[in-house]
Amino acid sequence: MGAEATYSYREVADRVEEVLGERPSLSALRAAAAVARRTPTTQGRPRLTAGMPAPAPARSKTSPAVFSQRKVEAWLRRHPRRVRAAAREALVASAANPRSRLEVAVRKARQAGLSWRVIADGITEGSGVTHSLAGVHKAYRYLDGPVHVSSRSGPDGGRAGRSP
Repeated sequence: MGAEATYSYREVADRVEEVLGERPSLSALRAAAAVARRTPTTQGRPRLTAGMPAPAPARSKTSPAVFSQRKVEAWLRRHPRRVRAAAREALVASAANPRSRLEVAVRKARQAGLSWRVIADGITEGSGVTHSLAGVHKAYRYLDGPVHVSSRSGPDGGRAGRSP
């Protein structure tokens, strides 16, 4: 039984470029584990290294880092950029079809990490009718789950007694 097929850092960079169309620097690949501990954002695109698998355990202290080909290919198939792009495409298609349930597409888009701005733009693109960020957020914000109100504030959000 042979050893598992592996990629070097350069080969991972090659595969990322082939699949995503952008080449990460070798230093970005090396820093991927540290960057992964940061909080993800819905603003902008996910980093090229988002969710990247860690190198395989080193065979010795001096051996170069290698990555499981199987894990790298699985990561590239479900890369956050690809997931977000697919969610946006589904949202636009859903907005274009009056019989579809747009709520389902919006929920999936939020779960994929799309911002409310991107969702509003996608609905506008699909439907051909302008939808504002505020309007879309107001209509679908319940899909993000319950809103927690501070225990110190009343039902009006702590605004009692304040003048407008």
